[in-house]
Amino acid sequence: NDGHPAMSDDPTTTDAQDELVSAYVDGEATPEEVARVEASAELLARAEVMRSVAAAVASPSPPSPSDARDAAIAAALAEAGPGRNVTELAAVRARRRLRIASVAAGVLVALAIGAGLLAQAGRDDKATTTAAKTGVSAASSSAAAPERSGATGAAAADGPAPDTFATGATIDLGDFADTAALVNATRARITALSTPQDSAAGAGTAAAGAAPTSAGAACPRPPGAEFEALARLDGETVTVLVVGPPDRQVIQLVDAGCTVIFTQPL
Repeated sequence: NDGHPAMSDDPTTTDAQDELVSAYVDGEATPEEVARVEASAELLARAEVMRSVAAAVASPSPPSPSDARDAAIAAALAEAGPGRNVTELAAVRARRRLRIASVAAGVLVALAIGAGLLAQAGRDDKATTTAAKTGVSAASSSAAAPERSGATGAAAADGPAPDTFATGATIDLGDFADTAALVNATRARITALSTPQDSAAGAGTAAAGAAPTSAGAACPRPPGAEFEALARLDGETVTVLVVGPPDRQVIQLVDAGCTVIFTQPL
């Protein structure tokens, strides 16, 4: 033996050791790998051989006779030990970079797949919630429609009773943007009906106003209702009622559902 510690002849072990020693020589080894190399006389000897070879390759040398070159090659092979494989450092480093790149690519693919699954789950949950809300709204509308239809049908068949009125009287006061304008128009119509020269026309109009143009919704007639007309308040059709004696008359606005939505002394 040439004075260096004996090395293993197992090719697998040799490749792993050469890769470790190569990283140590290049300054790329981790602290754990550095400690491992420096704790082994065999690995330190191998590191010295690699440094010698690297230095010999890096430094230019004058042309030498063929016999000197052959002797140098023989000495390098003897230094490496019998049966040892010569490992190309560039190939080792390339394999290391390829493994790192493969792991990084796998992590990125996994992250992309996970993000896609989370986004799809969020869209599915939103669609399910929207569909459920739509179904509830549709069911509520369907349940309410027969009740409204039944009430309207009953009113159409029986007609308004003597103590009720039907929304939709023949006197049409017109369209109004606010209650103040509608109250003024009602007051003017009541005044016109009470004027002597308009008594005949007023009587006819009042009589017509007492009868509905359509069955509509039969609503309880307030006691003392003296006037009934139709108007549209901010786009909504309302029935206008004037209740009470002439000196204490009150105007009431009733919507299609028989709800008094406005009242004020006339």
